[in-house]
Amino acid sequence: MKLIFDASLAVVYSTDDGEGGSENWQELLESVTPAWPDMPRSVEKKILEVLDQMSGKDYSGLDEVPLIYNMQGDVSRLLHCYAYGEVDLLWKSVEEAYLLGGIPCGWDGKYPEGRMVVYSNSPAVGSGK
Repeated sequence: MKLIFDASLAVVYSTDDGEGGSENWQELLESVTPAWPDMPRSVEKKILEVLDQMSGKDYSGLDEVPLIYNMQGDVSRLLHCYAYGEVDLLWKSVEEAYLLGGIPCGWDGKYPEGRMVVYSNSPAVGSGK
């Protein structure tokens, strides 16, 4: 994992089109997300409830809107993966980064070589604390 503490750099990683030697983060995540068949209304409703609870929160002072939107998309896709029982190793790494308090925002290098880039405004992230 590559840990960064600059939110504006995290936005660059999360919106990178892959031209600078790094993977296009959003395309990479989509490539390991199972197809989106018609979802039962009850599952869709639960996902929307979780996303609604994320709106308007203070994420440790994070004011980078693209990162917050990407975080909501990540949570939606992660819930989708679990709902359909297909959770790729990359998604497990994304989940772990969130649970440790970071925000996954990119991939440094060409996947699967390289490493995930995680934004944090706390040095404790990634240290196991």
